[in-house]
Amino acid sequence: MSVLYLARSFLDPHVTVAGGLIADFQSRLWPGEPSVVARAVPSRLAEFTAGRTAARMALTDLGHPASAILKGPGGEPLWPAGITGSISHGGGFCIAAAAPASQARALGLDLEPFHPLSPDVAAEVCTKSEAARFHNQPDAGDLPLRIFCAKEAGYKAIYPLAGILLDFDAFDVTLSTDRTRFQVTTLRHLGPFPAGTVLDGHQGVADGLLLSVVHLRPGF
Repeated sequence: MSVLYLARSFLDPHVTVAGGLIADFQSRLWPGEPSVVARAVPSRLAEFTAGRTAARMALTDLGHPASAILKGPGGEPLWPAGITGSISHGGGFCIAAAAPASQARALGLDLEPFHPLSPDVAAEVCTKSEAARFHNQPDAGDLPLRIFCAKEAGYKAIYPLAGILLDFDAFDVTLSTDRTRFQVTTLRHLGPFPAGTVLDGHQGVADGLLLSVVHLRPGF
């Protein structure tokens, strides 16, 4: 199963998904975009270019005109009016999803190479309660990465609505037994989201990559 197929299986039919190898998604940037990455190293420039290329493909698949996608104050993509979307890249792959705002209040995608995090990074990502909860699980070595990926997807969904930069301790993640679903619970008030808000998400592995998806529907 490919990452694109996995993402599409997680999302509603009105959400379009595009992506592929970063090396294959190197089209020209649109006006205004080069200034966003004017000081970027070549690898970061390639990631940015690929993400914007995939995002424009997702837009046109919606029947929406392609456009420049600039960057907001927190690094979030600035989608055209009436569009909700998310972009991620990892392990040499990029992916973007887009939907009419009338069908999706927010989208959050995160893509990570499926390799265990270092102990130092794992300790930064996981709260004490998360670490204790998953300590004796047979796949404990993979769980910090799964928690990280879920939190990143939750953050990407929340930030455009809350406008608050967040640390990992703003969330608590619970993973389903089969590791195909997760819940991200906010541990404090975040803009329009009170403490205790639960975001449901999907998670899976394909092409050696871990994908997490959060889709907040209208009215959430």
